[in-house]
Amino acid sequence: QTAVPSPGQLDQLLAPVALYPDALLSQITTASTDPQEILDVDAWLQTNPGLTGAALTDAAEKQGFDPAFIALVNFPQVLSMMAQHIDDYAAIGQAFSADQGAVTSSIQRLRAQAYDSGALRTNSQQRVEVQQSPGQAIYVIQPANPTVVYVPQYDPTLVYVRPAPGAMVATSMISFHAGIGIGVLMVDNRPWGWNGWGWNWRARRAYYNHGYW
Repeated sequence: QTAVPSPGQLDQLLAPVALYPDALLSQITTASTDPQEILDVDAWLQTNPGLTGAALTDAAEKQGFDPAFIALVNFPQVLSMMAQHIDDYAAIGQAFSADQGAVTSSIQRLRAQAYDSGALRTNSQQRVEVQQSPGQAIYVIQPANPTVVYVPQYDPTLVYVRPAPGAMVATSMISFHAGIGIGVLMVDNRPWGWNGWGWNWRARRAYYNHGYW
């Protein structure tokens, strides 16, 4: 068994992706439990650059990839990032397998810091909802358009830092890659369907295929 990283270590590992939409983040943490498949799927994508949309998803399904990866093939830049930093994502996967609650707490802690800094806000790419729960606020991030997902890009060393008194609020610290249409993923009868992924933040559990992972 592997010891769960400390809260500070988890925050450092998750900081690059904690501000991703909930469903995408659920896919990333789940996929991280199989680091070898991260490398395999990334390599497969590089050898199949012409596949897009339904053809891409169908081909990934025929390969027998895990549902998280079938969903993630539509986000090649995310898989490439994970492959490039495989040790970090392997560590995330180990922590997620050992203690989903600790991973959940880290994500919410980071989102609270980004919201407090002024960087995390609703805009034309994403909808940020702050839900009140006993003892804490819960930060939910969803695509502004349910069928288009914008992957955020930001500097993890800056976006979580509260600006100095009197400084301008840094909402521009988060930018976005081009929107990715996920119409092919909007199905309920496949375990990789987008609507089946996400988090129950109060239960501190991630789910896929409409059930807890």
